[in-house]
Amino acid sequence: IKVAQELQKEYADLGVLLCGSAVGMAMTANRFHGIYAAVAWNEESARVGRADDNSNVLVIPTDFVSDEEAIEILRAWLRTEFKDGRYAERLKMIEGIK
Repeated sequence: IKVAQELQKEYADLGVLLCGSAVGMAMTANRFHGIYAAVAWNEESARVGRADDNSNVLVIPTDFVSDEEAIEILRAWLRTEFKDGRYAERLKMIEGIK
């Protein structure tokens, strides 16, 4: 909750959460307006979550990845840019869901 609140206050641009399965934290974070939390279990899922979905919160399932893998997942996510274009249009549609 604190990470999502800090992002909403614009004290930070990105957030990282560590959780056993990552599912509960992602579900909680995604309840906040403007938060796009993505669960990533490898570098590719981190890149896709950032490039296609503009995730601003990375949630790593620590029960399923090693410390070293978690660091590489984080690095991949941080290095990836949002593709924009049609992906931005999709995000606008998501924002319109009530």
